[in-house]
Amino acid sequence: MKIRKGEMCDFKELFKIMNHVPELKHVKQGKNYNKEWVKDMICNRRRYICLVAVENEKICGFLTAELWKEDKYSFILDVYVYPEHREKGLGGALMNEHLKICKRAGLDFILTSALATNKKMQKFLSKRKYKRGTEVYYFERKI
Repeated sequence: MKIRKGEMCDFKELFKIMNHVPELKHVKQGKNYNKEWVKDMICNRRRYICLVAVENEKICGFLTAELWKEDKYSFILDVYVYPEHREKGLGGALMNEHLKICKRAGLDFILTSALATNKKMQKFLSKRKYKRGTEVYYFERKI
């Protein structure tokens, strides 16, 4: 297994997964992420971190995060490992690589969120010394 930065050749698969996996679904209407944003997230390395876990030339997981260098923090948007690759340390490896990047960038802290229903992710984060904050709800309005 190898962790590398996301590339445009990963776009199609990342876009599909980001918009079709229930664990990543934050809104009820439409798609979570549009094509332009996913492309920017892959290409704009000053603003985003996109890491992919690859095994036998195939993506088996990814991590996306915003990079707020001016405010000295990163916000992890999504961490996802394909079900058939779980419990093998891939999620932890993605998180560790993200942490290394943040330390090299001189950041002070990392934020993230987990759906209230995603108990596995909450446990995963707690195990990695993330402290639970205030409960937040997403609201949406159809236009």
